[in-house]
Amino acid sequence: MWALFAKNWAGRENRDRLDLVNVMFLIWFISLFEARKEIDLFVEKIQKMFRLVPELLKAQKEENFDKLFEHIEKYETASDSFEVEIANYLNQVSAGCHRRLRKNG
Repeated sequence: MWALFAKNWAGRENRDRLDLVNVMFLIWFISLFEARKEIDLFVEKIQKMFRLVPELLKAQKEENFDKLFEHIEKYETASDSFEVEIANYLNQVSAGCHRRLRKNG
């Protein structure tokens, strides 16, 4: 679709490639911006998790320790999953842009 738009808009082969590259760069930039927002959210969650560690170290009662430990463990599990999702998304964006540029370049 983007290639058709670029071809109809420019009318010259070299211009078509340049327009396609510009559109792909824009899509890539927006994708990275979205990933950055997700990474910022990830950082907030990790910071919340680490704020629980001093409380864990100061816990006097075993039940308080266990409760905090379980909470930290849930954050850790969620952060591992979140990290993989972000990495997969960035890999897909990178591969998709690369494939389109090779196909049309």
